[in-house]
Amino acid sequence: MAGRQRRRTGDIALKIRDAVGSVFSSCSFRPAEFTLPSEKGAQLSMTGEICAVGNLFEADIHAMTKAVRSLSPAWQNDSSTIRSSVEKGTLAVLCGDSDRCVAMAGAALELVRLGAVKLVIAADTPAERDNLARTFETMHGGMGNITVTLYSHENFDNWTENKASSIVYDFLSSPSPEILIIGRDSFSRKTNLLNQKNGEESLASLISHAHPVVLVSAQTVASARTIAKNAAAFSPVSVIMFTEEVKHIRGAVIYAPADTQKKHESVEIQEQLGF
Repeated sequence: MAGRQRRRTGDIALKIRDAVGSVFSSCSFRPAEFTLPSEKGAQLSMTGEICAVGNLFEADIHAMTKAVRSLSPAWQNDSSTIRSSVEKGTLAVLCGDSDRCVAMAGAALELVRLGAVKLVIAADTPAERDNLARTFETMHGGMGNITVTLYSHENFDNWTENKASSIVYDFLSSPSPEILIIGRDSFSRKTNLLNQKNGEESLASLISHAHPVVLVSAQTVASARTIAKNAAAFSPVSVIMFTEEVKHIRGAVIYAPADTQKKHESVEIQEQLGF
């Protein structure tokens, strides 16, 4: 039984990865350079500046909307709602019982394959954050040149602004693809280190110059939407919400379990009979 469940989860993860690839294949990701304010101990370029790399993203809204429409569950047939979500850069993946961490790892790899160089994975809880980090660590052999960093004060005896700054600067200055895994509690409050200004800008605003793709991991749709709203501080080119909860939502849904349609039809029939 366990073996069948693992195969099922793997199949679903591949479907989700293919769905992400289908939506973003019509778009263009290119690395774009920008400069960071100098900090003590940072490696400077020949010009005396710290060079950082982010995503330059060009979206084909029409093609993306068409791709999302082809992937959306049959119960979601409002083209205007789908297009609006695509224009806002917000997509949803309703994972259900499948392994959310594995699905997100596959989606991240697909985005990097398409050219994205900066991704932020925002988790609802510390446990979810750590599960994601372990999943990526397990996949290390298949990650290629992608670096995955866990942003967690629990990893350090003395969590200071310098340590937070070091993590963010390393994330931004690397020319190779980078994935930063972070919990919602590390960026959702004004008092978080990421949101405190050190000079003219906060660390969160520095990340925003890289325009990362943000993948949100949450149990419920409501929680995912809250995290996505807070992640706007990073100026993401797109936000993909991965949730355990499966429900009929207004938005661009690119994956939902196959039995969702059957449940929806059953509810409709019951409502009609009741009427």
